[in-house]
Amino acid sequence: MTITAQHPKTAPMKKSSAKKWVVGVAATVLVGVGSIGGFVAYLALAHDEPMPAGVHTVEVYTIDDTLTVPSTDGRPLFGMCDAGSYYIKVGDAGQCVTLNGSLGLVTATATDQGPVLDSRAATAAAKMVKKGDQDAGPATRVLLEYQGAPVAVTTLSRLRGGGPVTATALDLG
Repeated sequence: MTITAQHPKTAPMKKSSAKKWVVGVAATVLVGVGSIGGFVAYLALAHDEPMPAGVHTVEVYTIDDTLTVPSTDGRPLFGMCDAGSYYIKVGDAGQCVTLNGSLGLVTATATDQGPVLDSRAATAAAKMVKKGDQDAGPATRVLLEYQGAPVAVTTLSRLRGGGPVTATALDLG
């Protein structure tokens, strides 16, 4: 015995329905592309502002000097030299640095000269670095990050000096 399936006849889509469908898909694609473009612009430009005046919490990282290389190409679009190194500019010198951390949080006061760590924060940062050295090896420089953006660099010897430390503000331009 043979069974044949009978399908109900379906009417072709009306031209006006097809146009609405195409317009809807096109609008969705345009909104998606616009959103992606806006996000890319945010990532590229969001971290060009210095730390605002006042007391802020910053993250402490060490810079792996064995992996640091000079950068002559200027600031990359997203602040990354490659998958594992970040672009920073101290004075006139651009560098691609590899960071170890975050080692922890300290408070810093933003000033015109750069972020200032009081003696307690400097001592706390130095202790964080000492503990981090057990994992990553001895460090000589420390990077401070505010809201996801590197803002200043100082040396470990200055942090261990016992007094307040004014870190060197990075050129964010």
